Amino acid sequence: MLHTTDMSQVADQGEVQDEGAYLVRVSQVQETDDAGEALKGSTGGEKVVFVLKIQDEGKWLGSVVKIHASLQSHALFNLKAIYSACGYKPGAEGHDPQSVLDGEFYIYIKHKNYTDPNTNETRVVTDIPTWGIKSLSAGPAQPRSK
Repeated sequence: MLHTTDMSQVADQGEVQDEGAYLVRVSQVQETDDAGEALKGSTGGEKVVFVLKIQDEGKWLGSVVKIHASLQSHALFNLKAIYSACGYKPGAEGHDPQSVLDGEFYIYIKHKNYTDPNTNETRVVTDIPTWGIKSLSAGPAQPRSK
């Protein structure tokens, strides 16, 4: 049976999205691992992983991007940027990362080199700077000119 999907528009496994602004939807919010334990960041503190799916038509439609947000008090800026971009404004009562599930906002993807400490291999990965997380009303972020 012939399938009509244009495979030239499908990203290869491990391919990194092009740099630029994208409309995304939060498709999953991960707070625990499969064993129900809180997710830990590289510094050992708890974190939340926001699984985002690109909504823009074209090659990257439906592709997944993840933002890892620390829950440590000195590093809540990414978490707050995501909350604000989704219109979620928790106060002193606390916050629930699940509240932004299905929320939509813009991200700006940049590239950076990452060297795996175990294999010493370097590869290009996505980087989503905090300034690149914007609400729908604010519109897509653009990098500052140099």
